[in-house]
Amino acid sequence: MSGAGSFDDADRLGGAAKLLARLAPKSMPRMPGQGGIPSLTPQDIAAALGLAARGSVRDRLAVEVLCLRHWPEAFEGPEVRKVAAVPASAADASSPIPGREGVSRRRVSPESDVAKRVAACRRGVQAVEYSRKLRLVALVAARARRQAQALAQSSPEAEAALAPRIAQDAFWGGVARAVLAEYAQPRPCAECKGVGHRLRLVADTTRKVRADFASCEGCHGQGTTAWSYKRRAKAVGVRGEFYRVWINALHERELAVLRELEREALRRFSQRLGR
Repeated sequence: MSGAGSFDDADRLGGAAKLLARLAPKSMPRMPGQGGIPSLTPQDIAAALGLAARGSVRDRLAVEVLCLRHWPEAFEGPEVRKVAAVPASAADASSPIPGREGVSRRRVSPESDVAKRVAACRRGVQAVEYSRKLRLVALVAARARRQAQALAQSSPEAEAALAPRIAQDAFWGGVARAVLAEYAQPRPCAECKGVGHRLRLVADTTRKVRADFASCEGCHGQGTTAWSYKRRAKAVGVRGEFYRVWINALHERELAVLRELEREALRRFSQRLGR
């Protein structure tokens, strides 16, 4: 990205982090008001997030990615939750499902969550709900696995190295969790302290000294430094050399996708707030 664009995104990122922190009251400092224009309430911020998520599937996914990093409290709780159901014989007696007179005439898709829960109750089994984070893990794992399958077809050496891993769901789940952990808990750059750019003094032709901003060379304007391949491999539980040769490039691509989604969500979120 160009310098100006990266600075704008850095400003949006810092502003979004402060605003989304208001959605977790326990993380907010107890400070008296300072007067002036009233600040945005948590309800305003949550409404802006909801509006930013309206649109395409990619828009909703972008907001989920943004919240993963800046509103982690939204992802707390069990990853898999069972929805209690009643035996099929008692379903009609206890009437957990509305009768025909209480059902809307609007047709419900058989693939919808409501239809699946109703079907589970009628079968007398427990339905399962997956958390927001687990859905992101599944998405990243599926993308990484598809890239590995394409890579395995590129050469006999790649096929020999990756073929045993292609069918291992636990392995790709581990890769996805490592990617999401590195994205959600970035390590600030030691040179720019996480800002992404550095202030420098420049003397022009009139011998006047002015302040100028330049993209940080240490992190290339990202504000964060990447995990080493050894740390990534340790998080997944495989040898570092295997990860470096075959998986590290996939890891980098998935990180880049998450950061691009974050930038898209930041732009939409800022627009909904009128900023």
